[in-house]
Amino acid sequence: MSRIAVIGAGVAGCTAAQRLQQQGHQVQVFDERSQPGGRCCTQPMGRGGYDHGAQFFTARDPRFQSVLQDLARNQWVTHWECRSGLLSRHSFQYLRPEVPRWVGTPRMSSLVLGLQAGLEVYHSVRIEFIHGRPGDWQLHSQGNQLGSFQKVLVTAPAPQSADLLRPVSPKLAEELKNIHYEPCLAALVQLKMPAQLEFDAAAVEDAGDGLGFVTRNNSKPHRAPLPEQWVLHSSVDWARQRLEEDPQESAGLLWRAFCQRTGADPDGLEHLQGYCWRYARVARSLGRAYLSETSSGLAWCGDGALGPRVECAFLSGLEVADNLSSDPS
Repeated sequence: MSRIAVIGAGVAGCTAAQRLQQQGHQVQVFDERSQPGGRCCTQPMGRGGYDHGAQFFTARDPRFQSVLQDLARNQWVTHWECRSGLLSRHSFQYLRPEVPRWVGTPRMSSLVLGLQAGLEVYHSVRIEFIHGRPGDWQLHSQGNQLGSFQKVLVTAPAPQSADLLRPVSPKLAEELKNIHYEPCLAALVQLKMPAQLEFDAAAVEDAGDGLGFVTRNNSKPHRAPLPEQWVLHSSVDWARQRLEEDPQESAGLLWRAFCQRTGADPDGLEHLQGYCWRYARVARSLGRAYLSETSSGLAWCGDGALGPRVECAFLSGLEVADNLSSDPS
């Protein structure tokens, strides 16, 4: 049995930690955020919470399908039957999803809460650096040493992980440079009255006005039907142009674009909040499930390994856990 630290409590980190704990290892998970979820997270605002990162997820691999069925039996996740399609300048075209869509219940972060059930998870703990030697790694946060670990698994986005790993494993840090991400800006919208639109989720065609994907947040199962909430995600190119600007200003522009496309009342706004996702979606993945350095007991996994989908993060966490468990170091 090894004592293993997992840095990051998103889908990949919690999946790996759960697998390692099931295999008999002593595992502790650390996350800098106060709320669980990683990019499957929920932002409190106004009179409700907003799934402001991933809007849904799908399952094609039997291993992920099996886990989702278990989580569904415990009411952590469920299917989302939504009216979805393509939003053009002044029209909406319904398109049937190729595979079922899943969401966490009653919020997207519930997926991760289900995955981390029974784990020792510490939130609001930012790991500033790793120090030590193979078999005796120490994590440091705000001047505190968090104990000694035989192995450390890092699951943050590749640029952040590379900064953390570079002093102790230049090789792993260099390999992480091959992963590229795309940004996204979000507007979290709460309306005074329902907008009476005919769809719940839509990819946006011809996104010159900034919109990329829009979702009626309260159309998802087990959400309060009112007040009506929308999550507006920007296109990638638009986000790149405005990445260093005030997210609140960008949120206002996205809201105005949404009103122009749909006919929603610009004055019907009750709350508006902007959010910036610097590492929103994987543009170029590693092409394999994880990175691992047997000689040091250090490893990395995440959605940057296999691709942008939530399922990719799950599979990355599952496979790196089996690698770490089989490594005798």
